[in-house]
Amino acid sequence: MMDYNAFEGIPDAIIFLCMVCDQKPLEGLPVGVKCLGKKRFAPFYVLPSGKHHVVKKPRCRTPEDAHKYYQWLILDAGQRSLEQWKEEATFNLHLANYILHGILEPLANDWEAGRETVYG
Repeated sequence: MMDYNAFEGIPDAIIFLCMVCDQKPLEGLPVGVKCLGKKRFAPFYVLPSGKHHVVKKPRCRTPEDAHKYYQWLILDAGQRSLEQWKEEATFNLHLANYILHGILEPLANDWEAGRETVYG
């Protein structure tokens, strides 16, 4: 687990990406998936405050579909955040490489192959 306080001044979006790999799956579901009721699943992520944020749309009928959408959300947010961050004074090459090669690259490989992403 990473010490997020060590990166003072780092944008919240970058810290969020680092927190993704610390997110634990809910019982019996893939990482980033929450059951909303009978045959309804949605991607979710944990905010720095510890609260769960459920992505309202789209509603997915299977945990696998919700997980695939979760993977896509993280990849999209990660690419945009890194692109924006590299222009800022707080840019940290070591942390950017960790996010790119340690989080986003394996996630992209899993997403393209249709595999569940498992951290740790």
